[in-house]
Amino acid sequence: MKNTTKDQQDIITVSKKDILQFKEEGGKLFFSAKAETQLLKLLELKEMIDSAIEEVKEQVAIAGQEVSLDFRGVIGQRVRAIYRVFGEKYTYDKGMTEEARPWLNEFTVRKVISTEVDAYTKEHDTLPPGIIEKERAPKISLSITQPKLESETTA
Repeated sequence: MKNTTKDQQDIITVSKKDILQFKEEGGKLFFSAKAETQLLKLLELKEMIDSAIEEVKEQVAIAGQEVSLDFRGVIGQRVRAIYRVFGEKYTYDKGMTEEARPWLNEFTVRKVISTEVDAYTKEHDTLPPGIIEKERAPKISLSITQPKLESETTA
């Protein structure tokens, strides 16, 4: 991956070979400024691509609505853009709970209060009775940090 010159209007060239090589050598990020630069380019490219995809989705929706108010999507040879619905289909009027009750599923949610368990554990050096610590796998999170402003470095 390399950034092209300014006169080529910020065109970014992405080499599949470079990405695959970086994927294999990604663990060297901890030790290499070059690897960090490569990762930064990938993260910036991902942000640009994600933004572009969201913009295209909005444009497809607008164009589709102009063709037909019943527009549900379009399917190409290798890409499809279709409307999908997420989340619960229905909700209910909280002021009419009794009327809606035959169609409601009631359940109780119990959650452990982590801060209180932490305090108990610190004081007693053990977990409270009936509490079990969950196994949670740590994952690396990648993000772009903003460079410090010159005024911050001289203060």
